[in-house]
Order: sequence, then structure tokens, then C-alpha cells
Amino acid sequence: MGISKGIIIIALIILMLFAAFVWPTMYRYDKFPSKLVRTNRITGGSEMLWGDGWFKMEPRRSIVEEALSKPSAPPPAPKIEYLGPLSDEELYKAGIKPPEKSAK
Repeated sequence: MGISKGIIIIALIILMLFAAFVWPTMYRYDKFPSKLVRTNRITGGSEMLWGDGWFKMEPRRSIVEEALSKPSAPPPAPKIEYLGPLSDEELYKAGIKPPEKSAK
């Protein structure tokens, strides 16, 4: 007693349709203390059930997101002090070869 290929193919198609459209469902349901919350498995958006229907829940921003969203002040400019021209000895100490002096 064998099962025909047509019945196996139909059974596989029904199983695939069941897997795609029935399980797992598009929403995951969670129960908080007194409210039912559903989360969309694809987008991650959440909705809470109230008396009139489902209402979107706004995601909470983390402390890091809050800090990054605030404009920050630019760092202060470094203070540069001009000390005047350096002598050849000071240039050698700094590892800089002094410029050649041209004979005029």
C-alpha cells in the first residue's frame, strides 16, 4: 500500500502554507500586569490593548540616545602662545634642522 506522489506533494504544500500563514503568527503576545501587549515579529513595533482597541506604544529612549540627541558644545580652542623666533640651538634640541642662511 503506497502513497502516491500527488498526495505527498499536496500534503507538503498544505504544510508549507500552514507554516507561512498560521504558525508562527505575525504577532507575539505578552501579558503585563493588567494589559495585553502584542509585538510585531517583523517590525518590532508594540501595541497595547485598551478598551477601544490596539494602541501603539512609543519606544523608550535609552540614556545614551538621550545624550547623543542633545547638541554638544565644541571643545575650547587650544591656547597658542607665541614665544618669538627660536635660536639654532633650540631648533637642534627640538630635532629640527635650522634653515640654511643665504649669503648675500
